[in-house]
Amino acid sequence: MIPFELRIILVFLVAYFTAMFVIPKLANIARAIGLVDRPSARKVHKVPRPLVGGIGMIIAATFSSMLFVKIEGFRGLFIGLAVLLFIGFLDDFRELGPRRKFLSQILACALMIHFSKVILTSFGDLLGIGIITVPDYDLVVWGVTVFCMVGVINSINLIDGLDGLAGGVSFIAFLTFALHASFAQENVLMLLNLAFAGAILGFLRFNWNPSVVFMGDAGSLCLGFALGFMALI
Repeated sequence: MIPFELRIILVFLVAYFTAMFVIPKLANIARAIGLVDRPSARKVHKVPRPLVGGIGMIIAATFSSMLFVKIEGFRGLFIGLAVLLFIGFLDDFRELGPRRKFLSQILACALMIHFSKVILTSFGDLLGIGIITVPDYDLVVWGVTVFCMVGVINSINLIDGLDGLAGGVSFIAFLTFALHASFAQENVLMLLNLAFAGAILGFLRFNWNPSVVFMGDAGSLCLGFALGFMALI
């Protein structure tokens, strides 16, 4: 049995080095099959960039989590990630319409709620006027939860326009969630957040200006979904 203190280090490092190893391999495949972001008048880069950073990050985070984290209670998270990873890959490869992407986000969030029972019941004292609670009706709770989750997903997706921006913001957020989980003595959540943080740091090695790999929609959708999940849980 690996001591918990050692797992804290290993879950981060394994995710980091797995991403460092996997992403270049995926980039070679992406160039061969045309899974690249091509230059245009609206873009700064001058040569095609492989759109596989997100796939590499999710592979790395999942692999490290399977080794060091008890993930039995997180089926909703990983099922939702699988849906968005697949849809993001298709969008990067063939450019799906916004309606299909939007519906896939709703589906991923619904699966998360169903399998992990993670819902939004309160906004806390968000406006300084007292605790704002969500009415205790299943349809309302599900609707509000999905609405907020989809908002977070698209927030990360929309800021993915500069080298290192979406990845850097997500890296800081996951580290912050890991710290918060440690204060709350939620050790499994802390390890899970560190796995994502390590995977992102491995990706940023290739995405810092000047980048050689982009995360693509597969990455930004999945990171937004995972961050929304961590905020809720």
